[in-house]
Amino acid sequence: MNILGYLKQYVERRHRKLGLLFAFFALFTLLLEQSYVRDQQDLLYWLEQLTVVRRHPYKVIAVILLAIMFQFVLMVVQRRIEWLTCGIFAETIRKYRSRKFADFIMRRLLWHLELAMLRMPVDLKQNILVDPEVQKRFQLAKDKAYLAVDVFRRDAAALLLNRMPLTSEDSPFFILKEEEQALLNGGYSRIKLRVSSDVLKQLLYPQSKSLD
Repeated sequence: MNILGYLKQYVERRHRKLGLLFAFFALFTLLLEQSYVRDQQDLLYWLEQLTVVRRHPYKVIAVILLAIMFQFVLMVVQRRIEWLTCGIFAETIRKYRSRKFADFIMRRLLWHLELAMLRMPVDLKQNILVDPEVQKRFQLAKDKAYLAVDVFRRDAAALLLNRMPLTSEDSPFFILKEEEQALLNGGYSRIKLRVSSDVLKQLLYPQSKSLD
């Protein structure tokens, strides 16, 4: 095999390393040129710097270690700031979604209770209460009202005990767009509410002053 063929195979096998090497030399040459043009620092100047480094290696090592420590401290501080910022932002989002869900379950309770009341007969004369069909409608309205209260208590308790994943659509507590649209159509979305955790506690545990 001739020399050209050998060189071709060598370049094909190590083209990445050779490319990096050429790029390094090009960058090094550019830095030397800029140093000479701007500060008149030629090769003799850099040779003198190497001589100084050889005479005082410990000082150079100390400077390098200080630079590394400074970079490390800077990185730790930056990570800490990012962590605190993300934590504050996440807590703000969590409180916003928690308040939004609390308002939602209160509006939904009122809406469900209204739907339950609509199942009751309009005419409530005493003589119609013995009608089996009327009794059936009363029982159905009662069941719907109880179910609405049970659903409210379930979601409110889960919200207070922080068992509710507020960001997952797979959660049974996630607010569906269909429900929001139904509340909007029923006029309940325009009701101004500000349901806090204290309000939920008073509704769920009226006999207790605190939730342990």
